[in-house]
Amino acid sequence: MTIRNESLIKLAAKRFDLSESEQKLLQSISTDGEVIYSAVDEELNDPTRASEWGDIRTLRASLLAWLCTDANASQYFKYRGLRIAGAKIDGSLNLQFVILEFPLVFHRCIFYQNIWLDGAKIRFLDLSGSHIVHACLEAGGIQVENNILLSNDFRISGRVSLLGANIGGTLQCTRGRFDNPDGDALMAQSAEIKGNVLLNDGFHAKGQVWMLGVTIGGNLDCIGGRFESPARYALMAKSATIKDYVYFNKAFANGQVLLSDITIGGSLICDNSRFETHCQETLNAERAEIKGDVSLKNTVHFGGSICFLGVTIGGNLDCSGSKIESFSGVAFVVQRAQIKGTIFLKDGFYSKGLVLLSNVGLGGDLDCGDGNFDNPGADQYALLAESIEIKGVVLLRQNFKASGIVSFYNATVEDGIYIENNISLRDSEPTILDLQFATIRTLSDTKDSWPKEGSLRIYGFSYEIIDQKSPFSSSERLNWIRLQNQKEIFSPQPYEQLAKVLKDSGHTREATEVLIAKHKDIRKYGQLGKLDRFWNRFLDITIAHGYKPHRALWISLFIIGFGTVLFHFGYKYHLIEPSELEAYMAANPEKPESLELENSPSREEGQTEQIPAYPEFFSPTYSLDVFLPIVELHQSNYWLPKASQGSRIFKVDFLLLDVRFGGLLLFYFWVHILLGWIFTSLWVAGFSGLIRRVE
Repeated sequence: MTIRNESLIKLAAKRFDLSESEQKLLQSISTDGEVIYSAVDEELNDPTRASEWGDIRTLRASLLAWLCTDANASQYFKYRGLRIAGAKIDGSLNLQFVILEFPLVFHRCIFYQNIWLDGAKIRFLDLSGSHIVHACLEAGGIQVENNILLSNDFRISGRVSLLGANIGGTLQCTRGRFDNPDGDALMAQSAEIKGNVLLNDGFHAKGQVWMLGVTIGGNLDCIGGRFESPARYALMAKSATIKDYVYFNKAFANGQVLLSDITIGGSLICDNSRFETHCQETLNAERAEIKGDVSLKNTVHFGGSICFLGVTIGGNLDCSGSKIESFSGVAFVVQRAQIKGTIFLKDGFYSKGLVLLSNVGLGGDLDCGDGNFDNPGADQYALLAESIEIKGVVLLRQNFKASGIVSFYNATVEDGIYIENNISLRDSEPTILDLQFATIRTLSDTKDSWPKEGSLRIYGFSYEIIDQKSPFSSSERLNWIRLQNQKEIFSPQPYEQLAKVLKDSGHTREATEVLIAKHKDIRKYGQLGKLDRFWNRFLDITIAHGYKPHRALWISLFIIGFGTVLFHFGYKYHLIEPSELEAYMAANPEKPESLELENSPSREEGQTEQIPAYPEFFSPTYSLDVFLPIVELHQSNYWLPKASQGSRIFKVDFLLLDVRFGGLLLFYFWVHILLGWIFTSLWVAGFSGLIRRVE
């Protein structure tokens, strides 16, 4: 024993009746560094067997407090610090507001009452392997120059409070167990930690872990940690600021993980983790600002939803292979968010409930390849990407599956949507693909990716290009358009959009077929009145609604030809007579009917009459002249069918009706004129494009 040790023992003996174990402490404290009370049998050194240690390993907390606070006593070990291993501490260790210019180390010790370190200033605090049984570690406002170590089988059945602490190094809780299931397990609200916070590699907390408003100069490392606080917060890190990364890989949380308003200078990595809760949300990162990526690959979320409302992410949001089952009906929410990279919901991603991606600004792609979105129901959304703005592409391929509505309502995709490679929208029941008012550049799809009839919504859908690998013919694309439930709502816009794309791609004929089909479907689904329906059908037959005006020309030629034959036989059988009989007889004196005119008393003796030539009847010219309005070919004005000529067909005396073949020919004469006006107007309007412009 050194003189220094003897002096320390004498000083302590003035105040304490020293036990054998306490004398050992004082004898070794200034020379041996760590004072070890451990037994040779390592199994006996487990603090859970402290009841077997006896008095030889017991130290009074009051003696330890005196050593730390008495200036004369602490000078004996000031530089080495108070280092004790394997001791049982009797009583409450109260070091509130003390200033310790040395480390405080308790390895594999056991405490049965509270440790009070509120407001204390310490160089270094190490409780590695120690147990605090049915008591608390109260260190609110503590200032530690270096690290706090609550690791390597550190256990406490009570709370650890580091509220407002200032730690110059690392807070290490690796393989620590914090057990306070009915309350708070670890509290570090508003703490400032210059280094890392390690809640990893076997860390286990039963009770709430509070990191509200904490500032961490390094990483928050929860790899392999276990957080259990059912129906409450398993980890609360709201408004925290973490300079580097947050790791939650291979972790387990039973309770809500709250990361709202958090600022992370690096990435949030939660791969291969499991989240369970009875709360509304398993993971809430509302308004979080994350400079790097958010990775939730191969994670399992059961009970609540994942919420990224108002989040800002500097990289990707990757949920590849994750499984989310929500009892609330909402599985995954990214709303009013800005994400510079890509959202990955692929490679076996599964959601039971709504996936909501509304009002998101996305700098990369939305990749849902081989994802399964399950929220069945006629009015239930499986994937709702309303008003999303995507710089890249949307990938719904590689066995993408959905039960429910897949909606990109009012979305903007600068590149395109790729719906292809055996997509199972057709096989799912029920599945609706909603692209209403979406604006994209490229549409790429395959027939087997199309939903069932009545399950497509494309009103207001705008696109510039149809991919070359997609069905391109007008008949195929019309079949696609007709997958809409047009009985409930019909709009010509999808037809016009398709026609524009086909025309801009050089497929003019296909574009015309689409526009013609539009009018046919208007007649079928457009709820037209009888007159409008008749007019629609008439225009369809005659000029294909202005897109095939030559039809009217061919019909006109047929009518003219038919009239030629009819008028020829009418003239032959004397059913057509000159309209100006007197002029005709004067011009044709050799004919019997002109004799009466030659002997007419109206002619003066010696007078020589100049008789004009009367046009000969020629049936083709006559038919053409009657048919064409305005045009004068000197036939229709000189020859007319006579109703009184020809054999009688029938007679009705009380109606004074006597119908002969001449009367039928006269009736057709009028019809011929009317058809001429109609069809001449149609093909003129059709060739000029007037009808198409009006519609």
